[in-house]
Amino acid sequence: MPVKKKGSPKATAREKLLLRAFNAIRIGAFIAVPLGDQEIIALVNRKLEEMFGLSAKDMEGKDFWTFWETILPRLDGAPRVRDDLHRLLSNEHEIREDYLRTEGERPMLVERFTAPLMNRVGNRIGRVWTFREASREFSFKVELLRQRQRVGAVRQILDFLLEASFDPDNIAELNHLLCRGLDLAGVAFVELKESGFGTVVQYPDTLPLPFPIDSEESLPFFRKRRKGRARHFERSELPGAMRAQCDQSGIVRVMLLPLACCERRSGYFVLQVSKKERTWNAEDAREGQLMADAVSVWWQKEELRGRMMAERTRAESASRARGDFMALISHELRTPLNPLVGFTQLLEEKADELSSDNRDMVSRIAEGARRLQNLVEDLLTLTRLDSRLEGWRRYHCDAKGIVEEGARWAGKLSAQRNVSVALGDFSSLCVVEVDGAALRRALRALLSNAVRFTPEGGTVHLQSAIRDGQLQIRVADQGPGVPDDQKKRIFEPFVQGEPVLTRRFGGAGIGLTLVRKVAESHDGLVWVEDSPSGGAEFVLELPLAFVDPDSGDVQ
Repeated sequence: MPVKKKGSPKATAREKLLLRAFNAIRIGAFIAVPLGDQEIIALVNRKLEEMFGLSAKDMEGKDFWTFWETILPRLDGAPRVRDDLHRLLSNEHEIREDYLRTEGERPMLVERFTAPLMNRVGNRIGRVWTFREASREFSFKVELLRQRQRVGAVRQILDFLLEASFDPDNIAELNHLLCRGLDLAGVAFVELKESGFGTVVQYPDTLPLPFPIDSEESLPFFRKRRKGRARHFERSELPGAMRAQCDQSGIVRVMLLPLACCERRSGYFVLQVSKKERTWNAEDAREGQLMADAVSVWWQKEELRGRMMAERTRAESASRARGDFMALISHELRTPLNPLVGFTQLLEEKADELSSDNRDMVSRIAEGARRLQNLVEDLLTLTRLDSRLEGWRRYHCDAKGIVEEGARWAGKLSAQRNVSVALGDFSSLCVVEVDGAALRRALRALLSNAVRFTPEGGTVHLQSAIRDGQLQIRVADQGPGVPDDQKKRIFEPFVQGEPVLTRRFGGAGIGLTLVRKVAESHDGLVWVEDSPSGGAEFVLELPLAFVDPDSGDVQ
């Protein structure tokens, strides 16, 4: 295709079209062409004129350096840019992209791009320079980076608050995390008490506090804003002594983040900034307040934890005193009970020699003595389980023999109240490793409870089996049952379903507590269900280590 002459109508139309397109692009650009030892500016578009306040008429036809000598005084790092231009001109084929920062009333960040302009045969016929204002884009990138840094810092701080305890060392570490994550000059934790300032922790240690503690202005300043929200202050807005302290340390503004612990203790985080361009806005205040709320929860948690530990210590002390008292009373009652039970048994053996009235009195005395003896034994067992003196000893026991013994005992007890005991199938029971003495006491407590609540002529059902590696004992009565709201509370000490002074069924309310203690000591469970035949059904379930009766080995 033949090349059109520059002066031809067709070539002129093409040049006009290219010139309009060159002026329409949204980035500043100029084209320089070599002429002898110089590079002459051939074209300058309108956007470049607007960006740098230049005139195309003054630039076009002039040496390449005319443009750069005009804008170099406005650039940050002008000597470096000049040296870079010299290196660029020495390499005709180099492509370069970098950023320039202008100074003055309207500072800009400008992306510069230059590339050689080649003809069809690959020879350089000029160079294209483009300039794009990237200030807004760069500010977005900076803000995005800052937001990412904030999010990461907040996550790190929240993870720290979940694990750390509230003490000066961890407060100093928290100050460090805030300082690094939020790009601050320093952070101070200030505790306010009724009497004045409490703990004060500053990070970094080398930075003076932004307020003098001994100043008469500092304490009223903080107390006045104790119940407010996050607030920031320019240095000029602070009281005189605090302003002087900030002048000394180079702090230009501070933000106060109120912290709440309890009525007697409160405080602040004081965020300090030394960069003039680091301003506070509504988003900063909102994020700061959220962070302060998280730290307040951390502080309150430690305050409540301290109270809880103190209450726990008092409760354990009271529990030990109660246990000691119960153990003492039980032992003291057992001493006079032993001869009483022994002599009443002798009298019962000679009942034939007594009159009918005397036999009745001896029978009543013997029944009362046995009931009192069972109560004392229950109290002693409960005390031992509470103090871990009993309940953790496990040895080989015949589970079937224990249940059958309990059934015989319940038969004697139920005969006095005209209540029958129905037994289930015990064939699956075998030799197991449990605390036999504790299991006997628990089984007797369940049976005694069932017999006491079953009306005359009723039946107590006893079932026991091995299911899924568990020894399960079920005792069902035909009494009034247990309301749903009492099914957990009934296993607490001295609790029954009726008021103490109006109980119809007697008992001290410790039998079911003893059963629960035995279950817990074996890592088992006990619960109560509604019996299908009416009344309540208590279930005791203990995990077992089975024993081969021939070898004696635990399986």
